[in-house]
Amino acid sequence: MQIGISTGELIHQKASGICFGPFDNAEYGTEKTVYSCYNQRKNNMEDCGMSFVGLMRSDEGIVALADSKGTINGAAGLYSETREVKKLFMHKNFIMVVAGSNTYRTDWSIRPIEELIGEKLEGFKGTPYDFVRLLNEELKQNWENNQSDYYLMFGCKSLPDYAFRERHKYQFIVFHRTAEGLIDVHIHPNHFCVTNTGPSFIPPLFCGSDWSLERMKEEANDALDFVIRMGDKYLPYNPVGGHKVIQTFQAS
Repeated sequence: MQIGISTGELIHQKASGICFGPFDNAEYGTEKTVYSCYNQRKNNMEDCGMSFVGLMRSDEGIVALADSKGTINGAAGLYSETREVKKLFMHKNFIMVVAGSNTYRTDWSIRPIEELIGEKLEGFKGTPYDFVRLLNEELKQNWENNQSDYYLMFGCKSLPDYAFRERHKYQFIVFHRTAEGLIDVHIHPNHFCVTNTGPSFIPPLFCGSDWSLERMKEEANDALDFVIRMGDKYLPYNPVGGHKVIQTFQAS
């Protein structure tokens, strides 16, 4: 399901960097994949910037996972921010993880994107689609200063149309605004989705509809450990790290 955010804006047909599952690649989640990625990118540090965030869902609820390392692309290459970046947000109607650019610029200031998201969430009432419209309007106002990729992934109680068609209690909605200002908003069909906006390696992740929250939390922790360990081992600069954040969401 793809929707336009506002009149005149194009819909970007593919949110690059969103991984739909292990079956896209026979070598998914293996050290061979990581090593191949490293060989392709070791001479281009700019390609190594990334976040690792994701969502998992079963009939019991949703588990969200995120690293918290911030990376700055400076004149001398990539380097780590001293602060940890908030990439996971809770709301009474949904849980959300974010990736891509971690700053929001206006003509007179540079702010962490999580500050803007936090402000917009205060007192917010609505669905993920409503929040996407709200945030996108803010980004549009300063588009010339924010020509970067922004990813938001939402987990929520299934909205009526989706619940009727798919018979699932929970659903995922993915938002991607590209550096060119193109928009993609779509329903993610699988029981898990992760985004790695840099090196194309992700862990061997799976989730079943009958999994407990505890089992999903263990899988999420293992996934974060895997990405951090492989990045430390193979990349000249590992952009994933910091405090591991794992939270759960259940509809009331």
